[in-house]
Amino acid sequence: MNILVVGGGGREHAIITALSKSPKVEKIWAAPGNGGISALAECFPVKATDLDGILGLAKKLNPDFVFVAPDDPLVMGMVDRLNEAGFRTFGPRANAAILEGSKVFSKALMKKYSRWGVKKEVAHYETEEILNGKWSTCALSGEALQSPVTASPSCDV
Repeated sequence: MNILVVGGGGREHAIITALSKSPKVEKIWAAPGNGGISALAECFPVKATDLDGILGLAKKLNPDFVFVAPDDPLVMGMVDRLNEAGFRTFGPRANAAILEGSKVFSKALMKKYSRWGVKKEVAHYETEEILNGKWSTCALSGEALQSPVTASPSCDV
């Protein structure tokens, strides 16, 4: 089996290390990969967020399987695009990846359906106040606390 792994960080390095131990895997490619990954896979200089570039690379290499690991390309719909082009993939489609890619979306969804994990709220402030350093925030126990910045707040959330 020939596999294309999208990404170039530690997570992808661990995935490629595990894949390289399988007797079923013949060839591993990575895009973009990194120096450590290059010892186990052939790397291509295509950014993980370049959907058209990754799709073009997949068409060129014709892998049996494409493993998309980073959050950003998942949320951008890379798995959807690859599936539409006929590639077998590992990774969630964009409509599922948004749960990991956006904590605000996840909290809003859980709050809407009264599910677990929604004890904290997302605080919204005027951009000018934040940029000018007038406010620090700490979301604790469902309350967004605002205070003028005098020292770095210690938030254990």
